[in-house]
Amino acid sequence: MKKVRNEVLVWVSLIAICFVSIALGRTLYYKGVGFLWAVLIAITALVLLYHILIKLFDLLEPAWRSNNEGKALKVVEKETKQRKLAEIAKNAYNQRVRCAAIEKVVDQSMFADLAKNAEHWDVIYAAIQKLTDHSVLTDIAKNNKNSNVRQVAVKKLTNQTVLAGIAKCDSDGEVRSAAVEKLTDQSALAYIAMNDSQCSVREKAVKQLTNQSVLADIAKKDDFYVSRTAMQKLTNQSVLEEIATDVSVASGLRIFAAQQITDRDKSVAYQVKIKNELTEKCKHSFHHSYAYDVCECKICGLLKPHAWVWVIFDKEEQCQVCKRKRRVVSESEQEAANRARDAAYLRLDGI
Repeated sequence: MKKVRNEVLVWVSLIAICFVSIALGRTLYYKGVGFLWAVLIAITALVLLYHILIKLFDLLEPAWRSNNEGKALKVVEKETKQRKLAEIAKNAYNQRVRCAAIEKVVDQSMFADLAKNAEHWDVIYAAIQKLTDHSVLTDIAKNNKNSNVRQVAVKKLTNQTVLAGIAKCDSDGEVRSAAVEKLTDQSALAYIAMNDSQCSVREKAVKQLTNQSVLADIAKKDDFYVSRTAMQKLTNQSVLEEIATDVSVASGLRIFAAQQITDRDKSVAYQVKIKNELTEKCKHSFHHSYAYDVCECKICGLLKPHAWVWVIFDKEEQCQVCKRKRRVVSESEQEAANRARDAAYLRLDGI
């Protein structure tokens, strides 16, 4: 309320100054002073009155809200009352003054008030970092409207039941993700890994899982990146072989599962088999790689050399395989392409 009252007072004062300046200009004009001189004097009066008004408001403001940083910091250094320090931390204009004030606060109730009601992010963050009352932290983590504030509070929590509830129910993915990082409850992690709507949260939960049967289910059914993370944690070789041979699983995941098999002969055999199956069935969708000077199928990874032809109407060369035009490359790009080309062609007959 006090802030609104001060703003209204400033605007009323500015409008009054404008009217005074205009009245002064009109009076001078009607008394025979030239029009330009009258305008110039009115503008000069407006500027002077504005600066006088600012100085008056500075004098009326508390010293800790002064534009003079050194003056404000000296007030904070001398202040010992916790409530006053909290007020300075909440309402000071200068960031360094706010930080200096909150450093001197030790009262947990003041930290709770600042964490919930302060407007400046630096004050909220510092207050949460100094909070030790878990009931207050839980309240902030569950109920604060700002997701960034909830996320900071979550990182201070240790209660597994509270963390599981936030990880399952919070509306913001970043907050749920922060809660998952602190979770150790395997049943809660399994639920989140299989049911969260955001793949990045599911992937983070998978990284915390140790249950091999749950990891096997996720590896077969989830998003590519989540499934890949689950496969990296699988130690059961028979499950990896099962995924590699299951035609209902996405081809990219089958190849990745084959790569995770520790028996290198089996791993290579599975990869060759999957690639041959894909090459036979695939309706290729080629895109070209300038660096390697080859066309690569987006679906099965089959490589073919570019087949450049001259297109008369466009007056440019175009690849018959991927239908893209030749791009002029710099000398450094061409040198890199020349070095990489041999390695690319080796992949034409390999994996």
